[in-house]
Amino acid sequence: MTPEEAEALARGRTPHLWIFCNSVEIAKLVYLACSIRLYSPDSRLLRLKGALHSSFEDSLFHWILPASEGIDSFLQAVSTLAVAA
Repeated sequence: MTPEEAEALARGRTPHLWIFCNSVEIAKLVYLACSIRLYSPDSRLLRLKGALHSSFEDSLFHWILPASEGIDSFLQAVSTLAVAA
């Protein structure tokens, strides 16, 4: 999904579970996370964090999951956040 599509979806105010992969550029990551929190405050944000990323933006997300974690950890995070959204 492009950043524009994501922002348009967030403006719909319907809560979603948003999953950000570790390949998203930091500037786009912060912009999208802030937009989603502004327009869809009931949405939940999960970040798959790569080893080279900084952590200053971590506070924007409800769950941070190192990309090296296994599928069980990912499914647990998705399940927990989906219930909250």
